Amino acid sequence: MSKLILLLIFILVSCQDSKTQISKGDIFFETLYNRLITTTEITYLNRSLVNSDEEIKAPSNAWQILFNFKTLQNGTWGEENYCLFYKIPYQEHVKTIRRVQNIKKVEIEPQNLGVMKLIRLPYSKDCTELYHHSAEIELVNIISLKSYFNFSREMTLQIQYIDTENTRLKTTTWTFPFYNLMPGKIVGEENYLNESYTLNKNGESSQTLLKVSGLRIQGITKKKTVEENKNIMVGNPTDDYLNKNLIKCHELNESCEIVQHFRCDQCRYGWFETVGGKCTGIKDKFCGRNHCGSKGQPACPRGQNYNQFDFHVNCSNDSTTGFCEKGLKTICDDNVLICI
Repeated sequence: MSKLILLLIFILVSCQDSKTQISKGDIFFETLYNRLITTTEITYLNRSLVNSDEEIKAPSNAWQILFNFKTLQNGTWGEENYCLFYKIPYQEHVKTIRRVQNIKKVEIEPQNLGVMKLIRLPYSKDCTELYHHSAEIELVNIISLKSYFNFSREMTLQIQYIDTENTRLKTTTWTFPFYNLMPGKIVGEENYLNESYTLNKNGESSQTLLKVSGLRIQGITKKKTVEENKNIMVGNPTDDYLNKNLIKCHELNESCEIVQHFRCDQCRYGWFETVGGKCTGIKDKFCGRNHCGSKGQPACPRGQNYNQFDFHVNCSNDSTTGFCEKGLKTICDDNVLICI
């Protein structure tokens, strides 16, 4: 009887261990998260590989650089540099795996599958010299990758890889927020973060600042802390003024009383200020991507030098306070000047 009880306990413990087993992919994510959470500057080293809805497919079996990161040294205010590399899988082998689907019935060719690796950048070196250096961490047997960097200072990796421990194809999305990354620190992309896409009549641009005021993360070891900070971010990439699902991150009523205190630093995909309203100098602001001037979207604001008239009449039909694409005119929609 005692032997039977011991056997049952052993089975229960074994089952529990199998449920809590962490895959190599999860370990890679956790370690990459901890290495990059203090990023202060990021460089796109191959922009054609970033922010596309297509998988990275070419050139097959070739190493490519995704990003170069400048981070804070753990426990100090010193700096470290990292390069994130990706070896693109051979597409014919990928097609074979997807066609068969059952991993156990496919002869896996690791040399023809993708690899992602993070390499610490030595002083006086650059990423292009480090393709074959040993990695701090790496993930192998990757089938596909999509990489994104959005205006709220987040890198997202959508990865499909072979989980050899469980002999299955695993698809996952990992998001890395960079709270220390300020406008002007995305090398080569400064204009996208600091200015609107459209210029006003005087050639001036409206400013769209993205920062978490006063926040500077020095080092982190527990994912729980990161997740708590990450929860402040709001908004979805599909939010749109036409669908009336944009989140107002700063709003005043007709009496110029604050309805929503400023929280635009929490907008996941950036924010923009609209034209209109009845309050001098302060306008409603929305989380989301700025499509100003397009049909059905808020009008683009003109520069302050142009607006030398009464702000209280900004939101009226045919107002010239904001401008639209050619052929459209302005109307007032719920205290927001829009284009139709």
